[in-house]
Amino acid sequence: MTIVNKSYSNIIWTENNIKNVPEKPGVYVLMNKDKRFFYIGYSKDRLSSRLFDHFRMFDDKTRRFITKIRWFRWFQCDTAESAAILEKDMIKRLKPIYNEKVN
Repeated sequence: MTIVNKSYSNIIWTENNIKNVPEKPGVYVLMNKDKRFFYIGYSKDRLSSRLFDHFRMFDDKTRRFITKIRWFRWFQCDTAESAAILEKDMIKRLKPIYNEKVN
């Protein structure tokens, strides 16, 4: 089973750059200004929509979260199941700052 069929290096975090991300299952990695892993998440079916959700949420907690993000990277997967497996594996290996606070 192929987990990742497309991967992209660090991209500057802007709404305009998110438009190039597909509406497919996948995993995204958000990084701070130092390119340190900040948060890892996944989407079952609409990767770009999930990334846009971070811009659309307007509570104080999310606003603080968004201001710390400078870069992102994404990995397109074949299925929602493979995206969930990849996300879990990446969180274990990379130990992103925000995922650690949540768990």
